[in-house]
Amino acid sequence: SRRNWHALKQENSSFAFTYIGCENLDELSLLKSLKKGNNYITLGPTLDFKIINDKASFHLGDSIKSGEYTLKISINEIEIPSLKNMNIIPKKILVINNDETVITSNSLNIIDTINIKEGTLRVEVYGSLKDKDNIRLITSSPCWII
Repeated sequence: SRRNWHALKQENSSFAFTYIGCENLDELSLLKSLKKGNNYITLGPTLDFKIINDKASFHLGDSIKSGEYTLKISINEIEIPSLKNMNIIPKKILVINNDETVITSNSLNIIDTINIKEGTLRVEVYGSLKDKDNIRLITSSPCWII
């Protein structure tokens, strides 16, 4: 992840990073994952996201049949050293199915059963940044529910 603008970096500036889930670090794998939508935007914290049933495991950008699944989400500490002094604190996870919030959690680790309806499923994480509350820290690409 890198900055993608051409201005001077200020000591206290915050900016978003795009994280891409891919199996290999090569151009073809990166492009495939971007096209699929296996990515999210973050102001620092990282997201582990998985939907599981007895047959398979699914990630961001996957097409999934509607129904009941086990949802696993973990929000992890900031890995980028220059952001450690930004006082970024994740506090709340929202799981959104078709613009309806179906799970709200103040825990940074979720393992829960979820009944997913046809449409989209995505994750947003809110918290504080530079002592300002209710800042969206993570926005995921959706899973496509068919």
